[in-house]
Amino acid sequence: MEYAIQGKYPKDHSEHLKIVLKFILSAFCVGAIFLLISSKAFFAPAGAISSNMPQMKKFDMNPPLEVGPKTSELMANLQNEGLAPKATVNIQRDFFSAMGIIVTLNGDNIKVFEYKDPATAAADVLAFQKSAETKMYAWRKTVHLYLKDNIIVFYMGSRRNILDALKNRVGEPVLL
Repeated sequence: MEYAIQGKYPKDHSEHLKIVLKFILSAFCVGAIFLLISSKAFFAPAGAISSNMPQMKKFDMNPPLEVGPKTSELMANLQNEGLAPKATVNIQRDFFSAMGIIVTLNGDNIKVFEYKDPATAAADVLAFQKSAETKMYAWRKTVHLYLKDNIIVFYMGSRRNILDALKNRVGEPVLL
């Protein structure tokens, strides 16, 4: 009673009831919208419920591997060296203009970038070498970069069996 006299709450609580009802209505609307968006019916293919519903684009988290002919040849050669190469994932690196793949080798991996022509591959190696001279001293001992025809092989490791196989099949590294 005392509060009603001071004007903090209305005497008949009707204003308080209106505020509570607005809150409940707002919460109901938000809940209904959430249920609509999260329901399978909202994302059903066009024509399943209504031909006017938008279709969602599918995003493939695992696109098909793009293994070029020279990369396939390298993998076969590495297998002949006693390694077990397996192409695992497509990659893109800032310092190489071609798409590449990660190839696992007996618990380690190499990155192979296959170019359309040897000149572009050589240009990327040259650009990488220039940047490597100033930015990569701390880990340079484990970086091995190979160039053969139109492929670049990037190995950051020190396993002797992998280094020997790469030397036998790709040649001497252009960056040690």
